[in-house]
Amino acid sequence: MIRAGSDGYAFFVLVEGSLSVAAPNHAVTLSPGDFFGAIGIMGGRRSATVTAETSATALEMSGTHFRELQMELPHVAGLIEEEMAKRQARDQD
Repeated sequence: MIRAGSDGYAFFVLVEGSLSVAAPNHAVTLSPGDFFGAIGIMGGRRSATVTAETSATALEMSGTHFRELQMELPHVAGLIEEEMAKRQARDQD
């Protein structure tokens, strides 16, 4: 779905299926309701590779729409940004 090091133009929310995330210092499995791609749209480059373990469906939000979300629903954007900060700290350990 996305490859580490590629340009990040979209944010995704997993609707169904299972995805595998391979980052520099960890690997995790995503389930419906989990999101990915936010670090890439904020920093320009993807920090992890995400591949489908099963057939999967994800909602896609462009970087422009994500920035609109930040302005219109700052509390939701804040939760996403908190999770991004945790992930970035984990990736740097």
